[in-house]
Amino acid sequence: MQRILIGLLFTGLFHGTIQAQSRFAIHAYQNGMQHMRTSQWPEAMKDLQWAVKRSPDYSAAWLQLGHLHARLGQCNQGILAYAKAAESSPRAARFAQGKLSMTCGLYQEALNAYDAYLALPNLPEAFMKEAERQRRNAHFSVDAIKVAGNQVIEPLSDSVNRQDANYFPSVSGNGMAMTYTARNHQGEAQSHEDIWLATRQADSQWQSQRLKGFVNSGGNEGAATLSGDQSMIIFTACDRESGYGSCDLYLAKAIGRHRTDSAHAWSYVYGKPVNLGPGVNTAQWESQPSLAADGHSLFFIRAAKQGRGDANIWISYWDGKTFAKAQPLGSQINTPYAESTPFMHADGKSLFFASEGHVGMGNLDLFKSVLQADGSWGEVANLGSPINGPEDDFGMAVNPNGAIAYMSRGKLGHETSTSQGAIAIHRFELPASLVASPVHWVVIHAMDAQSREPLPQATWTLYQHDGFSYNASSAHLGASFEISLPSGAFMGLNVMAQGYNLASLQFDMPDHLDFDVIHYSVFLDPLVESSHFILENILFAHDESTLLSSSIEEIDHVADWLRANPQVIIRLEGHTDNVGSHAYNVTLSQSRADVVKEALVQRGIAANRLMSEGFAENQPLESNETADGRSKNRRTEIFILSTANGR
Repeated sequence: MQRILIGLLFTGLFHGTIQAQSRFAIHAYQNGMQHMRTSQWPEAMKDLQWAVKRSPDYSAAWLQLGHLHARLGQCNQGILAYAKAAESSPRAARFAQGKLSMTCGLYQEALNAYDAYLALPNLPEAFMKEAERQRRNAHFSVDAIKVAGNQVIEPLSDSVNRQDANYFPSVSGNGMAMTYTARNHQGEAQSHEDIWLATRQADSQWQSQRLKGFVNSGGNEGAATLSGDQSMIIFTACDRESGYGSCDLYLAKAIGRHRTDSAHAWSYVYGKPVNLGPGVNTAQWESQPSLAADGHSLFFIRAAKQGRGDANIWISYWDGKTFAKAQPLGSQINTPYAESTPFMHADGKSLFFASEGHVGMGNLDLFKSVLQADGSWGEVANLGSPINGPEDDFGMAVNPNGAIAYMSRGKLGHETSTSQGAIAIHRFELPASLVASPVHWVVIHAMDAQSREPLPQATWTLYQHDGFSYNASSAHLGASFEISLPSGAFMGLNVMAQGYNLASLQFDMPDHLDFDVIHYSVFLDPLVESSHFILENILFAHDESTLLSSSIEEIDHVADWLRANPQVIIRLEGHTDNVGSHAYNVTLSQSRADVVKEALVQRGIAANRLMSEGFAENQPLESNETADGRSKNRRTEIFILSTANGR
């Protein structure tokens, strides 16, 4: 993003003052202006300093000297130069002084400069409105400094921040891997952007390397977002033959992986990228994607062209086959100024983004808004000091635990750089008021119950009883499935693999954990005659044979499993606890088994493949003396009567 400093724009305002200066000063000023136009900063500095030395009241020279100091990041010298220019020509000088003071984090000085500017008569309307906007920013910043938090904003190690510019971090679901964009890697002859991968080692340090595979090319790639399990990456690539405009969004799937030094970190290799298509990409500039944890929502930035101040946040939804036509988020989030780097946290509702348009502390600031139950966006909150400051603060990513965050900090378009580069990736802890809802990264392993060997072709369906559903296959990823899940969620899980019984599980996500990654092992029994398994997610109303709505998903998957095994004949078995008479329990258990059978018939399963029988309280799994035991005894089971192949 380019910064257009106030410079030659104001030269015409001082034409009359030039005539009053000595010809030596005028000559030096003109030489300085020529050097400014050709970016010869040392020569321009020498000429302009000579001009004001020969003519100390030379306002035009003082103004341009202020612009030059501002461009080189020399705050005090620039503000002093603007103050000298303001003695006789306050209009341009006070405006520029306010802008530089904001950029340098001198917020009270900025407030004073804008107050002085706005007190002047006959101001151009556009400049007056901009001064009023910046005055609001300065006033907010003065107050924000007074209540600044105590967060430590620390740059990551040189292993990550070793290029001239490092930005746009995207963190994996387990927090062990991070992609980011790097520019001007040392030793490369040409300056361009690439995507790098950093993995967190056993000692918690990051090690990085250029992303392997087919994503990076000789052109510019960057601003990537990882799916939580790293099986997919969506990234920005520019000027490709397959593109719709200058920069487009592309998707690449993982084709391989290997372990790093860390027990939980994988290094992935990605295949050939595919353009996301016209639902997302246009002749305009698309960049900076953020894929929601459920994989269904894609946030990104669209602008008429790179560097334009009309960049806004857009969203596209996955319709099962492709990403549908994108829509802007709306005026609660987007402003007439530039928005940047959206990030949707794994909780599915906390949106972090950068903006120049919302009231902030200068240039790009970081903000948060929470998606409401009715689909609207909540109040946009500035993350405050010290997370935001006078530099550009953008490119934020938050760990699933909602508390640890990463961001990019630096001066976009700045002429100088630090020891780690002009822009570096930083780490910090979010204050309690800004923490996103915690989620946990869940890794589910599918294994043969007898051999304990992994089942690489297993498929999963994970669902909550509020309607959320997630389907996945382990193909190309080994026998595991990874997803972020909210604390306190009540989940149902079905796992299927060819030649095995259906696995049906039910579990609660803990409200609080001391660790972020939870591992579950699901053991599948071979599909053989006389084997049986419990349908954990078949639930009935109390003392009734009416299925709860939360059971529908499970019945759908039982039907899918039966279709995948067309020779199998089963018996649906109803079981109760010992509460009530035996006759009552026989009737209830039979009725419940019949209801499940009828639901499967309605889904196209032949009735002659389905038997049903109620066993009342005769086959308890645990003692009926406790509530927990009685709960486990109330169940629906499937018993394999025949597999047709005699197994």
